[in-house]
Amino acid sequence: MTKEKRSFAPPTHAEIAAYAYQLWEADGRRHGRDIDYWLQAQAHLTADRKYEAGLLPEQSAPIVPAAPKSEPSSIAGKSFGKPEKRRKIEIGASAAADKQSAFA
Repeated sequence: MTKEKRSFAPPTHAEIAAYAYQLWEADGRRHGRDIDYWLQAQAHLTADRKYEAGLLPEQSAPIVPAAPKSEPSSIAGKSFGKPEKRRKIEIGASAAADKQSAFA
């Protein structure tokens, strides 16, 4: 299936402005992002026009990123129970006396 090539005309200033305004409204009319909306509108309209003119390559299938694994393979299948109780370390009488004299 061969696509016929048509002429490409870049979007006009008025078309970009109208589309940027729609993006701004759809995003809740947030202020300070006017350049972002303008560039997004310009890129989207340009890509649409290039596609319609047959200037963009055809994709055989959409590119879909692989789903992330739920668990790293190193811990998959392992059961984690209650943590082990820590043993209390007893300090001898001489070590305790040394410790107290150091702070005196």
